[in-house]
Amino acid sequence: MTSAFMQLHPGEVTIHPPQQFYAGDTWPISALCTDGDGAVIDLSAADCVWQLNEYLPDGEHGGPNKLTLQVGTGIALVENTSGDLVPGLILITVTPGQSAGLAPGFYLDQLQVSVGGKVFVQFRGRIEVVAKLPVAVSG
Repeated sequence: MTSAFMQLHPGEVTIHPPQQFYAGDTWPISALCTDGDGAVIDLSAADCVWQLNEYLPDGEHGGPNKLTLQVGTGIALVENTSGDLVPGLILITVTPGQSAGLAPGFYLDQLQVSVGGKVFVQFRGRIEVVAKLPVAVSG
């Protein structure tokens, strides 16, 4: 699982390290969500949106959107063993069916959290989608 990305300093823009995932695999990505002061966000009433867009050559701007996940449709608020929400922690899960439709290449992702009229971009960065080798048929 990809580790949770955190700001090193309050208000800092977090660009996550480049990541690679196979097309057709499950992609688990966890994130600890904080506000501009570095305080953990209460996600119980938050709107969390993760997007994956095509990567454009300038590296700064995302091209056409390929996937958008929200709480309940690919984003889960993480609970502890008692069933209580772990403050600020979410799990983004791209399913094999969703990732299988992505062409090998580079993409940009971004996680944004909106709560109480405030918007906090948690991270963005580059993801490389890699094609799997064909499975050899024995016989």
